[in-house]
Amino acid sequence: MRPRLVSLLWISSMLALSTSAGRAADAATAPGPGGAASGPLARSRPAAAQPEALRPDQVLSARFQATVFEVQAPEDRLKGLDAKALTAKAATVEKLLSALSAVGTVRVLHRVDQPVNVCSEQITLGGSEPVVMGARISPAGQVIKSVTYHEVGFIVRLKAPPPAKPADPKGTVVTMAVQLAALAPSETEIAPGVKAAATRNVSLNHSEPLTFGRPVVMVSASATAVGAEAPSAAYVIRYVFSPPVGK
Repeated sequence: MRPRLVSLLWISSMLALSTSAGRAADAATAPGPGGAASGPLARSRPAAAQPEALRPDQVLSARFQATVFEVQAPEDRLKGLDAKALTAKAATVEKLLSALSAVGTVRVLHRVDQPVNVCSEQITLGGSEPVVMGARISPAGQVIKSVTYHEVGFIVRLKAPPPAKPADPKGTVVTMAVQLAALAPSETEIAPGVKAAATRNVSLNHSEPLTFGRPVVMVSASATAVGAEAPSAAYVIRYVFSPPVGK
């Protein structure tokens, strides 16, 4: 009977050692405050990457103001819109609006007024708008519409080489790339009293020496309409750079 007693004692001691080791391992890897592992076996997590700070020569601060107009008019009148001629009439937003109203029906779609880094900046304005894609008449005579949402808005990308002197705009050439998506009513009737909507897409690019306080006008008289036939329209963008606020 003695060998059996020794065997039982040996098994009990091994179980005790195994349990002790398991508890030690659990303690080493158990979550600490905030859910992070603690103890001698815990692995440190790499810190989140921080955005690299721009050097002074990579920043050219300015105030950027822009207004986007839609002009609906017969195609032959829209073809007469000239960016240089409109720039001469764009001393203020109100004066440009008056000049465009003489051409056709005008809508102001977007306004921007914010500080920017002319060397590298992106401005995005937009959202989703409901669009009627189809309609049917119920047995009771009601019009039931099928609605989806389209992304519309205005994106501006600014790019310029670093200034020769920090914060000095002299000699800087700025490139502005614009993308615009806008909804417009069409003449296509999809149900009694319900007309389809068209989405117009515009892309414009422009480069010129940066001059504070001088308005510039960009014109797109050939916007592409997607989804349905829509009245002829042009898009006019007036923008101006100014010194940063407080300078």
